[in-house]
Amino acid sequence: MLLRIINCRFIIIIIYFIVVLQIGGWALIACGIWLHVRRESLPLWPLFIDNQTRPIVVVEQVPVALVVLGLIFAIMSFLGCCGTCVDSVCFLGFVSSLV
Repeated sequence: MLLRIINCRFIIIIIYFIVVLQIGGWALIACGIWLHVRRESLPLWPLFIDNQTRPIVVVEQVPVALVVLGLIFAIMSFLGCCGTCVDSVCFLGFVSSLV
């Protein structure tokens, strides 16, 4: 009985962590898309100019990196949620190895 209660609490903690990762992943995707769309209207944009003819390349790739990182977080948390729901030790081990 006690082992079952501990197992249930552990699963709830795992699901809570997965939901936080899922929300964080979607937030990164949203920030990346917003930065890509509103890049020129940011008030700090002149600070990132390397010279007057061409902006720094790294700044142009930040929105893409945020979207990719957000997608990785969202997919990993979705896979972790699937592994938790079906109680698959192998699937949860795979997701843990990715983290």
